[in-house]
Amino acid sequence: MNETLPVKDNDEIDLAQLFSSLWKLRLVIVLCTLIGVLMSGGLYLKMWVNSPSVVSVSSEIRFRFNGSNKGVYPNGQRFEINDMIASPILDRVYEGLDLEQYGLTRSAFGSSITITPSSTNKKFIDLKYTKLLEGAKYIKAGEIQDINERYTQELQAARRKSAELTFVVSERFGIPISVLKTILSSIPEVWAKVSIDSYGVLDLASTTPVSFDQTLVNDSEYMLSTEYLANYLGLINGSLHRLKNDEVGNLQVDPETGYTASTLLEHLGNTKRFQLDVLQRAFSVQPIAKDIDNAIFYIENEILERQERRDESARRAERIIQTYNTYNSSSNSDSQNPASSTTSNQSNMTAQYGDEFITRLMQIGDELSDAKFKQALLNRSLELQLNQERETTTINRLERNLAKLKEHSNGLQLDPLALKRVQSSIKQVSDTLIEAREITVRLANLRKQHLLGNSSALYAGNAAPMVKSNFREQVKGMIKYSGIGGLAGLFIGFFFALVLAVVRKPKS
Repeated sequence: MNETLPVKDNDEIDLAQLFSSLWKLRLVIVLCTLIGVLMSGGLYLKMWVNSPSVVSVSSEIRFRFNGSNKGVYPNGQRFEINDMIASPILDRVYEGLDLEQYGLTRSAFGSSITITPSSTNKKFIDLKYTKLLEGAKYIKAGEIQDINERYTQELQAARRKSAELTFVVSERFGIPISVLKTILSSIPEVWAKVSIDSYGVLDLASTTPVSFDQTLVNDSEYMLSTEYLANYLGLINGSLHRLKNDEVGNLQVDPETGYTASTLLEHLGNTKRFQLDVLQRAFSVQPIAKDIDNAIFYIENEILERQERRDESARRAERIIQTYNTYNSSSNSDSQNPASSTTSNQSNMTAQYGDEFITRLMQIGDELSDAKFKQALLNRSLELQLNQERETTTINRLERNLAKLKEHSNGLQLDPLALKRVQSSIKQVSDTLIEAREITVRLANLRKQHLLGNSSALYAGNAAPMVKSNFREQVKGMIKYSGIGGLAGLFIGFFFALVLAVVRKPKS
């Protein structure tokens, strides 16, 4: 007897009834969502309490003194950017601003300050050398190595010229924003003041010549006085050139005369050309002396000294040329008879040959060093040869002066008008040099006062300190995590409500 199961028409899910059941259980969904929000928010809040909000203040510092890119102060002392946050500097800032009143300890303050090198023009340097290396397969290996070395050196120099100073502190200390900015601006200021006043890092050595010896000029032979004036003019020119090449000294103006280092150099150049040089040549035109025998004695001794200097320069130049020739011959011999490890398959040197290619690069580097060394020898030899020529010119002039004096050594009277002209010229040049020294001293003192009274001689701030707080980020994080927790609770609530709806569904 066949039996069939009854077919029911209501096997499908009744969505309307399901939604109605879920709506009745909406409190379960809301409760689960609320629990998710509270749990996630509470967890994030606990993390927030353990790591409270912090304020970050940063400022970019640019070092202005010469030598910063080489890691030395103007006076030659070693320079590091960490000098700015050394303990003595931070202690002065801490005490000067009375940071203890905010509950910030001295050690916590010191650990909150950091300084890191920065390079504002790094992108420019990268672009510059990237373009140089375009088509590198057509560039010799030695040139590539030289470009890479120059890139590294320029990047390191740029990173030494500026740094970023940062102070990170918790907001729970309640330090006002204005005080935070003051802290960051005070640190480099105190560092500069301590470095200048206590450590003397600036090049404040005297750039002025010694006092003018008026007695020597008045009592000596005319030629000796003239020689002294020429040497003293060279001393003043040296001092003025140092002031002119100095970033601060070149800007100083003498309040009494209006001269600067540059304009005073130009004035002294005219004095040398139109007065002093004419005065020195006057002794070759006609005999001029206070006492002919004394003048002859002086010139003969001066000629001997000049000849010894010329001979010494000649011997040194000859020795340098011999060294150059010997070194050059040795280099050529080594290149004609290289070691077997550097000659095998030299025509096929490429990167894939490993050690052989590296050896070739090292050989190129040695060749570059040899070239620089040989060039230095040639330059020194040329310098000594120029010294010989200058000494020869001076000796020739002195010999002409000596000849003129010997013509009148038999007791003939000298031209009184010529003597008067020489005396007048010596006095004029002396007065000019005395005034020039006084101006140079005033310019050097102005430079010194400016450097000692101006901490910006060492640094400059590129912009005002920037203040950042992570409070907003933490609020955003709390909202984000609470939202995620609420979304998770919503899904869990729907799941529980769905289960309860199915369980409570009435049977047909």
